[in-house]
Formats: sequence, C-alpha cells, structure tokens
Amino acid sequence: MWAPFCVPDRMSTMATTEIDELRGLTDLAEDEYTDMELQTIITSKGSVRAAARYIWQTKAAATASLIDVSESGSSRNMSQIHKQALTMVESLADPVTDLTTTVTKTSRRAVRR
Repeated sequence: MWAPFCVPDRMSTMATTEIDELRGLTDLAEDEYTDMELQTIITSKGSVRAAARYIWQTKAAATASLIDVSESGSSRNMSQIHKQALTMVESLADPVTDLTTTVTKTSRRAVRR
C-alpha cells in the first residue's frame, strides 16, 4: 500500500519554537500549562511577547495577597514575588516606537545620449 510522502509541518516547528520561547520568558514549569494552552494564548494575544506579559500579569494577580512574614527570628519577604512579577509585566511592555518615518525619494533624470 502506498503512503503519501510526509513533509515536516513548518508551522508545528514554528509553534514549538514559540512555545519554548514563551516558557523561557515566563519561567513556567512543564505542568503549569500544556503546549496547546500556550499556543492558544500566543494566538489570542498576537505574539510571544504579549503572551508572556499576560502570563506574568496572571502570576502577579495570583501573588497579590502574599505578605511578608517574620517569626522566630526568620523572615520571608513574600511580597517580593508580587513585585518581581509586576517588574516582568513592565519589562515585556511593547517598546515605544516612533511611527513617523521620513521617506526620501531620489530620482534620476533620464540621460539621452
């Protein structure tokens, strides 16, 4: 029986690269989100960077109620987790771009000989 020639799907390779990049930007454990969930977030947000920002916003929201604890001579600054998540949200904001572009068109005169 003849089997069709299989060509690797470039989109799946691209998706895997995007998912790996997103996992790197967000420090996600393998069991926090499935690859399918991450791809859905990337697609809905429009880019890996926007998806990473969304995930850090989610982490910030989840850690907003953490407080610093001091007892028995030790302390844990749990509020730092929230502050660091917010720092990541800000670092992933879209860079401000100058939308004004000057276009210079040069033209040559036709030279007749």
